Amino acid sequence: MKKYRTRDFNYDFSNIENKIKELKKDYKLYKKETTKFLEECHKFGIKKISVGTNSKEIEECKSWPFDYEGNVFAGGNVDFNGHPAIWKVLENIKISGSVGNGYQHVLNDEARLIEGVYEFKNGKWRDIN
Repeated sequence: MKKYRTRDFNYDFSNIENKIKELKKDYKLYKKETTKFLEECHKFGIKKISVGTNSKEIEECKSWPFDYEGNVFAGGNVDFNGHPAIWKVLENIKISGSVGNGYQHVLNDEARLIEGVYEFKNGKWRDIN
């Protein structure tokens, strides 16, 4: 961290407070959107999903050669009308990046999901990452 001879701490604290407010607002939005996404996954029978991160829990992640950010990976190989169900999930909630490989799919720029590996167990979703 840079050292200053003089420093306006009121300004620094004000910036921190503003950042915290912004972060809380973003978290609330991302939490709401992640909940909606997970509910849609549940409707299609998806019980395990990775959002933007690698997971040894999900087979599709193991051989993925690219960055995980901006991608979702569905575990369990759940299909819908001959295609991976995760594709339909993202289409339904309008966050599909329109490109997918197997049980992986790209999120569009409007997606606001909390990174993690989620599992539906005992009637609720939990982050297992």
